[in-house]
Amino acid sequence: DGGDGGDSCDEEETAGHALRRMLAHHLRGFLAGWCPPRGGHLPEGEVFLLSDNPVLTGMRTDGRMTMSQQGVALGMTSVQIELSLRLRRALKEDPTALRAFALAITRAWAECCSAWAL
Repeated sequence: DGGDGGDSCDEEETAGHALRRMLAHHLRGFLAGWCPPRGGHLPEGEVFLLSDNPVLTGMRTDGRMTMSQQGVALGMTSVQIELSLRLRRALKEDPTALRAFALAITRAWAECCSAWAL
């Protein structure tokens, strides 16, 4: 899941929104091209899915913030990426896929930096 804390689809696009959009594009491409080993952490016939517009619950009531929220509070472009335990385990066991996953994130960030002059 990728979220940037944006409240409305009507908002002017921020760098965080752009990064979320670019991450979705690159991570969907990665997932579409990756064939995780069967019999491992992904049951036969199932696929990993990406939710690029997850339901976010907001700040905790005790005032603690996620790393993404702390970044935003400091004026940084920040997104949060959540990975299921099955996806983390599958990537851990497939070093080539792990590198491709990291490259997808890196490419999204590079495109965002280029577009937003970050």
